[in-house]
Amino acid sequence: VDCAEWRPGRWRAHQAGQRLEELPVVVVGGGQAGLCASYHLQREGIAHAVLEKHATVGSTWERERWDSFRLVTENQLCALPGFPCTAISQDPHGFMPKAEVVRYLQEFAKRNELPVRLHTGVRRITRAWDGWNVQLDVEAGSVWLRCKQVVLAIGGFHVPKTPSFHTQLPSSITQLQSRDYKNPQQLPEGSVVVVGSAQSGAQIAAELAKAGREVSFCGPPSALHGSSPPPASFHQHSPRMLHNSEATAPVLRFAGVPMPLALVQSRAAARAWA
Repeated sequence: VDCAEWRPGRWRAHQAGQRLEELPVVVVGGGQAGLCASYHLQREGIAHAVLEKHATVGSTWERERWDSFRLVTENQLCALPGFPCTAISQDPHGFMPKAEVVRYLQEFAKRNELPVRLHTGVRRITRAWDGWNVQLDVEAGSVWLRCKQVVLAIGGFHVPKTPSFHTQLPSSITQLQSRDYKNPQQLPEGSVVVVGSAQSGAQIAAELAKAGREVSFCGPPSALHGSSPPPASFHQHSPRMLHNSEATAPVLRFAGVPMPLALVQSRAAARAWA
């Protein structure tokens, strides 16, 4: 050390900018899992906080789903504890659209007075001697929560999966992840390849076919020809719906194997990764 600068009061000023709060439990994530955890913690009388980085409860459902999105299981099978879908006037045997899913989550949090803190992200979580330190990602300086337990209810699908060969496609082919897709009008004119035969791919492919697009739906053979059909009420929007009157061949083609690169290049003016 060549020199040291003496600045009286610097440490005191640093301390003044720190905020520390102690709670038994911190729940990270204000989606359905986080809200359910909060509900049960509250019933047990355990003080806690639910940290949600976005401005509203259910924000991911609103921002990262297409306009016509619906649940693929009956409403009654997606019920939150002590709060049936009939509480917001929804049919137990129906399939809620995304706006109603968001309203359902928000009403659940509101009616149960759950301690959700909006605009409160998490910067880091570190192990302490007797629990955990949670540093909040907020504008009001450095804020920490010290707690005994942390519940991570943040989901596991934040990073989209894209086939490695997508970089080989020409720039003339529009590429879009399912979370960024909103409606058929968003895509340029022409045929579409939907890669992925799960629920997102099935709903998007059916909507595009209904809108008059030529759609190639790419996935394994089991997607359309399962070993046994599901109950009529289950997976209402599964790939089997592609055989109905809204999406019939020749408008929609199903490729029972992963789509070869050359086929994608030849058929698609746009593609949706689902």
